[in-house]
Amino acid sequence: MTTKHPRYIYGLLLYLCFSPLLLHANECTQNQCDYSIHIDKEIYGRYGAFITLKMTLPANGKAGIVGATFSKIPDSDTSRKTTYRILNHSTSNPSNNAPHRIRFSVLEPEIIKINLTETTDDTPRQLSLYQIQQDEQILIYEHVTFTALPENTSSLEITSSFSANIDAQIITPVLQAGEYMAELTSEQTVEQTIYIQGDVVSKTQTEGWLEPDGTYSIQTAINEPSTIQLSVRFGDNYNVGASKPLMWLEFQISGSPSSPQVIWQDRILEPISPDVDIIQQLEQQSGIKLKQFDDINLLDKNSYTLDAQHQVTGLNLSGVVSLADIPELVFSLTQLQKLQINGAGSAAEDVQATTISPKIKQLENLTELVINHNKLSNIPAEIGLLKNLTTLNLSYNKLTDLPAEIGQLQNLETLILESNYTLQNLPPEIGALTNLVKLDLSSLLLQSLPSTVFNLTNLTELNLGGNQLQSLPPEIGQLQSLDNLNLNGSQLQSLPPEIGQLQNLTSLSLVFNQLQNLPAEIGQLHNLTSLNLNYNPLQSLLAEIGLLYNLTNLDISFTQLQSLPAEIGQLQNLTRLKLKNNLLQSLPSEIGQLQNLTRLDLTINQLQNLPPEIGQLQNLIRLDLNNNQLQSLPAEIGQLQNLTRLDLNTNQLQNLPAEIGQLQNVTNLDLSGNQLQGLPSEIGQLQNLKQLYLWNNPLQSLPPEIVQLNDSCYVSISSDAPLVSPPAHIATQGIPSIRQYFTSLTPQADSCTSNQCDYSIYFDKAGYYVANISLPEFGQAGMWGMAIVLSSDGIKSANLSGVSTGSSTNVNNVLPSWIAFYLAEQQIINLTPYNYLYPDQPVSISLLQSKNNGRTTFAAPTTINPQQAFTLPKIFSGFYVIEINSTNEQDIYAGLAIQGRNMSNILNGGWVEPTNITEGFVSFYVSAPSFAQFNLLFADKYATLGASQPQLEVQYIEQASGERTSIWRASAAN
Repeated sequence: MTTKHPRYIYGLLLYLCFSPLLLHANECTQNQCDYSIHIDKEIYGRYGAFITLKMTLPANGKAGIVGATFSKIPDSDTSRKTTYRILNHSTSNPSNNAPHRIRFSVLEPEIIKINLTETTDDTPRQLSLYQIQQDEQILIYEHVTFTALPENTSSLEITSSFSANIDAQIITPVLQAGEYMAELTSEQTVEQTIYIQGDVVSKTQTEGWLEPDGTYSIQTAINEPSTIQLSVRFGDNYNVGASKPLMWLEFQISGSPSSPQVIWQDRILEPISPDVDIIQQLEQQSGIKLKQFDDINLLDKNSYTLDAQHQVTGLNLSGVVSLADIPELVFSLTQLQKLQINGAGSAAEDVQATTISPKIKQLENLTELVINHNKLSNIPAEIGLLKNLTTLNLSYNKLTDLPAEIGQLQNLETLILESNYTLQNLPPEIGALTNLVKLDLSSLLLQSLPSTVFNLTNLTELNLGGNQLQSLPPEIGQLQSLDNLNLNGSQLQSLPPEIGQLQNLTSLSLVFNQLQNLPAEIGQLHNLTSLNLNYNPLQSLLAEIGLLYNLTNLDISFTQLQSLPAEIGQLQNLTRLKLKNNLLQSLPSEIGQLQNLTRLDLTINQLQNLPPEIGQLQNLIRLDLNNNQLQSLPAEIGQLQNLTRLDLNTNQLQNLPAEIGQLQNVTNLDLSGNQLQGLPSEIGQLQNLKQLYLWNNPLQSLPPEIVQLNDSCYVSISSDAPLVSPPAHIATQGIPSIRQYFTSLTPQADSCTSNQCDYSIYFDKAGYYVANISLPEFGQAGMWGMAIVLSSDGIKSANLSGVSTGSSTNVNNVLPSWIAFYLAEQQIINLTPYNYLYPDQPVSISLLQSKNNGRTTFAAPTTINPQQAFTLPKIFSGFYVIEINSTNEQDIYAGLAIQGRNMSNILNGGWVEPTNITEGFVSFYVSAPSFAQFNLLFADKYATLGASQPQLEVQYIEQASGERTSIWRASAAN
């Protein structure tokens, strides 16, 4: 064996310390290689970084398709995750024999965003989306074509079912859970990066064409310390498979101006042999020239841990060598303070040792020792000689016992024994670790605890989850410093009353136990901020739950709760309350006292109604009510002004209250699986709505006001819904198609009887409008009345503040103009009159109150100059008529601006003659595109002197010029 120079020894150690990523192949078969990549905490803890895998073929290698996947392991939340930010980059070969393809999974219904970047040339790209079912590729959307944006172009139009913005972002409709593939094709060779974004996207795999002289790459952004799995597919069995490619990684910290640095090449695949020079072999296999001691000043000072004398103080051997192959020289590093050997991803399981060398005692300065994910069945008694050790992590091993000498580690503060499934007992000496602050005993086989454990009075964190304890001894109350107690999955059937003595406890988790009730002493935990009782057979809660006044997070999901105590309302600091999957039939009115609540989850219960007090939850952001038996919603639901997500999926709702339109901040509204036949017109007021789900409802029509929603709002409707207006095949295409349908309809009278006509008119822009009334030739003179209701924010029947209305009076004031309205409450009304024919002539105004079909003068006639504001005395609720007369005994056009609150049933009226010497009119302002309902009254049954059916014409007024343009006309009856 070659003699090792001291500088080479330093080179090895520096290489082991400095390499940000250290890889081993777990398996490399005929057409697939899997690699485990560890990301160092000290390097990546503060900065995001990009890892780029690049692949080329060896000389004379076979061209073809290769695929690659980055994924995170272990995955802590498989039910909902984003597989990093996947930036997939590859090259499509000419003629699209093998296009660029990206495969991904959707875990639950989700809208996926696809961004295409680096589109620097004008070569058109076509994107198709497939769903993969039983290895079949089912085309969903085809050929979304786009090119590079020309200079000064502010938007990008894509004529397809997709929509795109300036960033060439494609937003898909909701994709159901399943496997999908996005395929990029081009008539020329192009390089392209695709960025797939989604809350529940996983297993994203990019594919591309690889030629001997070409390069294929895939890049992922890393923002936290982690281990990721890299899987590369190739070979004849994989589509048009390439030969095994040559691979290397480049690393660059986000924002760094320096060029990427090659950090690994696919050649270190075999364990290091002790029979040859280690330094020489590493250099030969990696292709990287190792840093020598003399080169120390060239190294990045943030990537290694040395002391002032350049002695190694930290060493991470994870994934480099197995526990059995640790070089002897490691145990001579007497200045070593941190040693980590993570076996996850080691080259082969059969070389993992079951013990560690007793020479570990030589590392007397060691403060942190991590030996996890190995096959340790025992550790030597010499462990007790590491007097300076403060952290010992032996998780995910196969320990059967611990040596008594572990009690000699008097400075130990953290002991982690998690997931040693063969460890059934702890030595009594563990109680000697009096400085212990954190103790993790989760996922062992403990049926009891040694009494000495309760001598650890400095413990702040104790994890006993995943054991077989069934009960806790009363001594648990001695751990008065505990801040966090985890008892998940411990088969507990009860809690001792002494649990209430843990006065410093802030977090208590009791998930997956057999608790049918809680002790009353639970109410003594006044510092508790988080309580998790998921998956217990609880049927009720004690009133003492209300004593936990510092609680911010309460989760009682998947239990058997049938009711909540009124004391729940005392939890004034609660921000999250999850009651998912219970048997609740109602909520106490006290629920409205939870003023700080931001999320309330009542999914899968038996609720038939909600208390009106639900509207008092002013800070609520998300409300989940899906899978209940709700038949209606209280009007108070509209008071939840901060709500952004409302889930009412799978209930028995037959209608929605009009107040639903007051939820101005809602972005996601799920009404799927109900009994809705229609929606209130107020649905159009939800201007921030992005997703509206209406699946599985017997919808027959949508209100025209739905077109007021933003064009980007995704409306999900079953293709087989019994929709008539608009038809289902139009409604499923989105808001623009729905709007086009409504605007294409010719406005006509829905009903036109001998004394009334109703019209529906769509206004496509904001501004001032005038509705003119005139009679056809030889029509019968008489009175007319008209009410206009708009569903926009400009005019509503419930609020007519500042709206100018008008009509005409006939010659000699035989009949005045008039405006009728209804007040819902006592208030002061402000009036401003206008005289359009004689702007300098005053007008006379009288206020009449209408009762029992008669009118009485409420306020005597008052003469007012035009455009002069006039305040009426405070008047009571009821129906009123304002009459407007001329003061010079001539016919006039009279206008009136009314300012008040909660005014409704506004009706304008006046006199028309066959010669149209005077014609009636109503002026109004529309602030947003909307539909209006016109109700026109006439004929003998109306006010004794009824006119013939008038002709109605609506005109738009240009604000700058005052020019009028006719936008709609209803022809008079023959």
